[in-house]
Amino acid sequence: MKPLLTICLTAMAAATLGACAADQTADANPPAGRSCFRPDDVDNWRAGGDRSAIFKVSRNDTWRAGLVGNCSDLNYSEHISLQPRGASSWICTGDDARLIIPSRIGGGGFCDAVEFKKLTPAEAAAKGEKR
Repeated sequence: MKPLLTICLTAMAAATLGACAADQTADANPPAGRSCFRPDDVDNWRAGGDRSAIFKVSRNDTWRAGLVGNCSDLNYSEHISLQPRGASSWICTGDDARLIIPSRIGGGGFCDAVEFKKLTPAEAAAKGEKR
């Protein structure tokens, strides 16, 4: 009985690891036909006025997102974190994410970054961004 149990447990572990590997491979590329970025590719950020945030991504791209909630420490924080909503690790045009802003005095807060949009070079220039 023990050899059968060992074989079953080994097969279940292999299937689970295979499924995890398949999930990572599937998420290695952005969804087809959409402009996207990974949160780790954000190089800089700032509050954009009108309840929005501007994100510099991979040195060449500029993204804008609306802000919902209290994001008052955004311009003063040395670190931020973006957590995509849903199963994908990508943030794409039209997506929402959680924006985590550590507080300078401990703890921290969060707000929602909504309706991400990749800006054209002309739009980025109008927002005061340089390429």
